[in-house]
Amino acid sequence: MSDDADSEGAGRRSPSKDGEAVADVPVLRRVATETDGLLTIETSDATAWCPYEGTADYYEVTLEYCPDEYVVELMSYRDYMQTFRDREIGHEEFAAEVYDDLLTLLDPEWLRLTVEAPPRYGLELTLRHQTGPKPASLQDAATVTQ
Repeated sequence: MSDDADSEGAGRRSPSKDGEAVADVPVLRRVATETDGLLTIETSDATAWCPYEGTADYYEVTLEYCPDEYVVELMSYRDYMQTFRDREIGHEEFAAEVYDDLLTLLDPEWLRLTVEAPPRYGLELTLRHQTGPKPASLQDAATVTQ
């Protein structure tokens, strides 16, 4: 992916409500640090239309990632989630598309996306996509398994 970032690091862009492509929504160049950091962004402001029932779906979305060179700009992330408001898209397709877009845009060291779909017919659905095991430097004693 090309990087047209200016000296402040802005310039890469991700999707917005006007439908720009993944390559067109702002991300920020990360300030290098000597330690790994885990960023977590949670939103309940993700909606789409169920292609089967024609009703609105409201998603709880949690993005966790260990950035490499870029971090997502929060307002752009919110705008990106709003691009789904007028789309008919199933739960699995929604989660896969968001995961693929963020992975392409951020190119992080590690990323996990969790999407909780609204209960239907007494069933709850949680979808998770992640790049692999969480880096050891980000695991705490409670999450380490033998």
